[in-house]
Amino acid sequence: MANNDEETVTIEMSENMTQVLGFSLHEALSKLAGENGFTPFTVVLSGENLSIEEQEGDNPDECRASAQHTLEVDPASVDGYAFVYDGYVQIDEAGNDTRDAIIIECAEVDDAEATVLCYFYDNEVLSSFLASGDEEDAEDVAAEDLAVVGTTDSLIPEDYRVVD
Repeated sequence: MANNDEETVTIEMSENMTQVLGFSLHEALSKLAGENGFTPFTVVLSGENLSIEEQEGDNPDECRASAQHTLEVDPASVDGYAFVYDGYVQIDEAGNDTRDAIIIECAEVDDAEATVLCYFYDNEVLSSFLASGDEEDAEDVAAEDLAVVGTTDSLIPEDYRVVD
């Protein structure tokens, strides 16, 4: 459940992961605006390089397992990841208020837990994104308009995590 209050939460992440987040959000918004949906995908950070892999599955759990497999192929080269899918977030405890959202799970190699973020969208947001056509806008949005949903176990294989 996302916190819909005006409370600000600061998340510490490297500059490279901030770029991964901006790239991931831009990719998701581009696909949603142009194709009216997208296949879940994982952006893998390796050094300063990014790669993107679409994930297979019939539900979020299967897609997350597919993302984990992606990271297990060459875990020593993984510095971080963002697993991205289109979903909805429950706003209230009773489940009466849900909103469409891009869900982004992200972690770096030294994180035991991944942070789960969401970006709420509607047709107006998608139309505005299409009209702007500016990649820089997505990075600004990532910094300002992502809500924290919670945490989950990192998909980076435990043997390759550098946890203090």
